[in-house]
Amino acid sequence: MNPRLLLAPTFPQLERRFLADLTEACAEAPFAPKWVIVPNATLANHLRARLAHAADARALAGVRVANLPVFAARLGEGLGVGVTARWGILHDLLLEEIVAGLPKDSPLARLREISGGGRFLRDSFSDLANGGFGLANLDRVCELAGDREFAFEPREREVLRLFVRFVEILAKREISWGPLVLQGLKEKIEGASSKKIAEALAAREGQTPQVFVYGFYEWLDVHLGWLTVLAERVLSRIYYPRGKMEGEAQPAYAFAEEMIETLRHRFSSLDSEEIEGDPGVCGRFFLKNFSETPPAGLTWQRACGLRAEAISAALRIRGWLEEGLPPEEILVTAPRAEGYGEALRAVFREFGIPLRVSDLPAGMTPADEALRFLARIWEEKAPAEWVFALLRAATLPPAAKGVDVDVFEVKARKLGIWGGETWRAFAERQGANAPSPEEKRLIEAIGVLSEDRRASTEEMSIEAAREIFERMAREWLAEASGMKDLLEGLRRMARVSPGLRLELREWAALLAGEVAPRTLRDPLSRSVLFAPMMRARGLTAKGLVFLGLAAGEMPRRMEDHPLLSEAARGRIARAAEQIGHRLPMATRVTEEMRLLFQLLNTAAERVHWVVPETDATGRAVAPTPWVQRFLRRWEKSDAPAQSDRLPPSAKLQAVWLLARDETLGSALPPSFARYLDPALADSAREDEDGQRLAASVERRGRRLEWSGAIGERFAAEKLRATQLERLAECPFRFWCEEIEGIDSLDVLAPAYALAPMPHGTFVHAILEGAVRPHLEKKKLSEIAEEMLAREGARLFALAEKIAQQRNDVSDALALLPKAFRDAEVRDAVELVSRYFRWAILNAGEARPMQVEVPVEKCRSGRPRISGKIDQIDQTPDGKVILDFKSGKRPKGKRYSVAVRLGWSAQAALYPWMLGEEEARFQYLYLGGDEIEAGEAEDAPSAEALLADLDLFLEKGFYPATSIQTVAAMGRMIEKDVPGCDFCRLASVCRKFEAGRVARQARLLDEHAPKRAEAFRALVGMAAKRVKR
Repeated sequence: MNPRLLLAPTFPQLERRFLADLTEACAEAPFAPKWVIVPNATLANHLRARLAHAADARALAGVRVANLPVFAARLGEGLGVGVTARWGILHDLLLEEIVAGLPKDSPLARLREISGGGRFLRDSFSDLANGGFGLANLDRVCELAGDREFAFEPREREVLRLFVRFVEILAKREISWGPLVLQGLKEKIEGASSKKIAEALAAREGQTPQVFVYGFYEWLDVHLGWLTVLAERVLSRIYYPRGKMEGEAQPAYAFAEEMIETLRHRFSSLDSEEIEGDPGVCGRFFLKNFSETPPAGLTWQRACGLRAEAISAALRIRGWLEEGLPPEEILVTAPRAEGYGEALRAVFREFGIPLRVSDLPAGMTPADEALRFLARIWEEKAPAEWVFALLRAATLPPAAKGVDVDVFEVKARKLGIWGGETWRAFAERQGANAPSPEEKRLIEAIGVLSEDRRASTEEMSIEAAREIFERMAREWLAEASGMKDLLEGLRRMARVSPGLRLELREWAALLAGEVAPRTLRDPLSRSVLFAPMMRARGLTAKGLVFLGLAAGEMPRRMEDHPLLSEAARGRIARAAEQIGHRLPMATRVTEEMRLLFQLLNTAAERVHWVVPETDATGRAVAPTPWVQRFLRRWEKSDAPAQSDRLPPSAKLQAVWLLARDETLGSALPPSFARYLDPALADSAREDEDGQRLAASVERRGRRLEWSGAIGERFAAEKLRATQLERLAECPFRFWCEEIEGIDSLDVLAPAYALAPMPHGTFVHAILEGAVRPHLEKKKLSEIAEEMLAREGARLFALAEKIAQQRNDVSDALALLPKAFRDAEVRDAVELVSRYFRWAILNAGEARPMQVEVPVEKCRSGRPRISGKIDQIDQTPDGKVILDFKSGKRPKGKRYSVAVRLGWSAQAALYPWMLGEEEARFQYLYLGGDEIEAGEAEDAPSAEALLADLDLFLEKGFYPATSIQTVAAMGRMIEKDVPGCDFCRLASVCRKFEAGRVARQARLLDEHAPKRAEAFRALVGMAAKRVKR
């Protein structure tokens, strides 16, 4: 039975002949199975639609359309070959086992040092197996590895030897692998009876199955092997592209010519036929060598960026639709799918063009996301931010049952839980922010992911990894089936190789590898189809739009494989030919894409090229040389007219579209109008969010609430001195943090030092503990000498006691690694020791009278003021009120400015609150190389400061008084003013808006004149109103 090879230069010609032959076969044997084998599901769906349309009133019965892998699996199952297993976890584990066993002197020993080094062998092994090398010819592979004639590099010889070992282990352990199964399928077909083959192809008694092979221009050797044998046992037709020019093969079809020659050698007898017929306008043009003028059906346009390319496609398609071209007869393609799918969906929706996509990379499912998160979280010791993302990104895992994720996250953030061993500290927390029983169970599950390890390079046995993965599946996956294949593979591998040990990062990579790539394919509908170029083989259309015609994408750049070079592949290919097999060269992808470019351009009656000038990142790109050689002649210059180029920005695109029809604006979608006039878009919004946004835009900069004028009187009965400092420095920050409770969401990261607040608390606690037992009894200098004796042993003992017994300190220290906890204790003791050394030299007769003194002052009709004085000393000259700061003293004028404006409010408030207004107030800064004192002579009176600040509280006016605003009030030099810089509320602060500085200054003049005068008085300027 001779197979038939039907040849034509274009897919429309091949498709017409295929439909005619299939229709004839259905008429002759309506119920016999007729198998149509295609390269991918996209073409399968396309042909199903074509067959439904061609059938019309006739029934095309018995037709089954299947892609090549599906057909091979069906045929193999019918002949008892078994499932053509894809690459899986067992194969990955086997590669890792092989790499782990490499001797130190192996040319590939470096793979042992690389995480997941076995993966580098996967592509080479797959190429060898798909090229026909397997159990039947392993001796030939061994000969290649040892044959000096082929001049392989040492690493390439090692790859061949490892391939032999890999295949032998697969056979010994009875592990199935697709390419080897397909090699056995050929032998099964050769040994099967005609009846058995017919039954495998679903033929009943007396029926003769037929096979139609359509849409291919290349086959892997393992598929070509069984396909050629099957074609000689079953009536088969192969539809294949071939183009000639003046009797000789057209250069673009060089790739196909080599494949045709291979087919003639593989088949014992092959009948071939050249299909006659008109290839169409574009077909006739591209079958010529060159032409000075483009064909009537071809247009092109240059565009800058993916969105511009999508607009160009939409305009051309919109014109075709208005001319009566059905949308399902239009195809859009590009060399790669990334980025184009989203751009086309967004733009086509605005132009009213129905679109469906096929074989686009799809995002992960919730189960996939959970699995990928688990792998990364486990490898990195459960970083808190990633754990929170996992709890929110996927279906709530079983371990979090009964847990309010919001409450759990707030507790963790308040405690500063960043991951790793800090989860244990969270579980042991008592008192405020302690976890509930349900939260403790969740933390216990997190503990599996954050267990203490030295590094991700630490090795773990296969049995230990299996136990952890099983627990992960139970506690973290809503559907444990997501890890079913992985767990089964580990069980099988543990039985045959129980001693396998891999680095933790390699186990994590295997876990993440369980997330299989997914593609998106919309159902058939009357819509324009978008498919990636490599998935568009065999498709025909009446209109074709080609996107992304840039150099580097067409042809795609190919890099040498790190283990098996292209030169080595060439030598192996020659050896494969000697034993009747075929190993294609990777570098032939250029010839393959050139052929596909030719076939796609001849697959439609109308073609539109979109030639990008920039890529998705804005980087300039050149057209593919296959288009450039035409455009240089057709455009008559190197650069087209500006009006023919689609610009990159949305506004310029809207202007360009409007210019297509300035009278009616027919080319400008309504939603694009907002780029020309925002009022058009805002007034057209009918949804609630849109109306609110439009109203906000109207009020912005005009209504006082946008400038901090809330209008609500402060209702609290008490204010702390530190809160007043914040109010004096920035009323807006006071309102956010103290009234509204707004806090920033900081990224949790490993902590290697205490935050300023707990650090200061620790230092103050040591000072209090050292001084309190000696109040009124000893002079400060005597206390200092006692504390510094024996190299500060008493201070260290006191610090260790506080670190263990005081919760606010011990909780903060528990989040630090042990080495850094010890460093914090030493640092705190050093600061206190520095103070006592200073006291010996400077305190004189000062005698501590009180420490940590709570003070409070009531005011009629106003909030009372509270605070805590760090220390009160009695000296011969009177009382001294001390306030300790664990940081450094502000440099230059910044200290005096802060005191005069009340930004350091204790200097003005504490003597007044204590009722000792004649007492001396002094800041002591412990954080510098030496103790620095800060006096308070420049501090305003408490009454004057409170009068200024009460105005803000009574009016409910909380402006953002930034450094720039203060400078504007007094025409000051900004470097002399302690600035707010970028505080934690920078994302909601309005000080960064254009014109905000001058506007805020005017509002301060109007609503807080005393405060404005204080700013101006700071630099000695006369009160002078800022012009409105």
